[in-house]
Amino acid sequence: MDSQYKSDITLKQAEEKYNKVAEDFEKVKDHYKTLKLFGIIPLKKEMNMNEEDKKALADCTGALMPLTLERALHEEVFNSTGEDGDALLYKVNSLQNQIMLYLSQFKNTDVEIVEQKDLF
Repeated sequence: MDSQYKSDITLKQAEEKYNKVAEDFEKVKDHYKTLKLFGIIPLKKEMNMNEEDKKALADCTGALMPLTLERALHEEVFNSTGEDGDALLYKVNSLQNQIMLYLSQFKNTDVEIVEQKDLF
């Protein structure tokens, strides 16, 4: 493996961080699920997210980003057969995407989904 990757934490420690972030993300989502229980289903971009939840999700993405550079995660992918989509690196990237997509649903988060156009 290239030395550009950090080697500060083990795969187990990275998995613990990932699980904590996933748990925190679910807690934030739970704050808005209760609205649906009462029949209040706001249209996309018509609802604001409270500042505490925005900070929590910013902290979540801040915790996930460095994990993508950890040597242990890259070694797991490198040593896998290529058939396993359960590698932690893939889970980290997927969770990052889920958080950003979730943030895009609120009008005060400044997160927008940009449609990708073919370059050629």
